[in-house]
Amino acid sequence: MIIPKIKVFRKNFNTETADYLVKLFKKSKKIIITSGKTIVPIYKNIDKYNFKNKLFYLSDERLVSYNSKLSNFRNILKFNFVNKNELFHFNINKKFSKKRTNLFLNKISKIKNFDFAILTVGNNCHVASIFFDNKTKFNQYYFFNKVDRVSLSLKILNKSKKILLLCNKPDRASELALNLKDQKKIFKFLNNKKLIILFNEKSYKCFNQALLSKWFSVVIELS
Repeated sequence: MIIPKIKVFRKNFNTETADYLVKLFKKSKKIIITSGKTIVPIYKNIDKYNFKNKLFYLSDERLVSYNSKLSNFRNILKFNFVNKNELFHFNINKKFSKKRTNLFLNKISKIKNFDFAILTVGNNCHVASIFFDNKTKFNQYYFFNKVDRVSLSLKILNKSKKILLLCNKPDRASELALNLKDQKKIFKFLNNKKLIILFNEKSYKCFNQALLSKWFSVVIELS
């Protein structure tokens, strides 16, 4: 089993993660970015920096109008570092059109690689809008859960030279550890050699505890 690289920010997760991302932004051009509650406070810390000539690619979107408060596109355009550069998105606009969105996905799928991707760990270890089950496919774009969504596929995400996985909630860190041990969900589909998991201290402790308890239980069963 390949253990992903891990970074732990022990003081202030949002500011320290922002500083880490700024360093990567400065030497990168093609970046997959996400939205959501975990990343927004981090983007607020990044927004004081002036980046130029960046190509940002939105990781996922709900199938709602861009006027909706639920739209990732709407929420991410609030940040200057995004709207002062080029943002590639799912072309949903006022109303979802599968034809328009598929044109975007076809274009993105032809890109050879990305410098890095920013993802956050959601409930049940979903990333972007990818909710894992036994039918999840490597090249799947559309996911129909409580809210219909579209996402860059796992195949596209794996084109990133680095995949940053942000986790600052202890319960999600514990679940992440169990999935790592069993090579499920994220760790079944994403290249572990490219993964870098960013934790706050509390989440890292829960990750370690869950990982060690899982290994211990396996040893007991084998003996």
